Amino acid sequence: MGFSPGHGMTPNDWLETEARREERVQRADNPYGREMSPRSRRFAGWILGLAALALVAYAVLGWLGIMSVPGFNA
Repeated sequence: MGFSPGHGMTPNDWLETEARREERVQRADNPYGREMSPRSRRFAGWILGLAALALVAYAVLGWLGIMSVPGFNA
């Protein structure tokens, strides 16, 4: 809407201004956005670690000939 001289701010203008102020404070506190909590980071690490271990185990079992792995000729 822009600035118009002689008119005060409406309640919605005040709410929008306050919301922008709060957002600026949050961005100053966390410039890279939300961060994971240590518990979530540990949980995600376990999931990724187990997935990597499963892929290695799958490849080793295919290499040993215990199970067939598509595209893997031993």
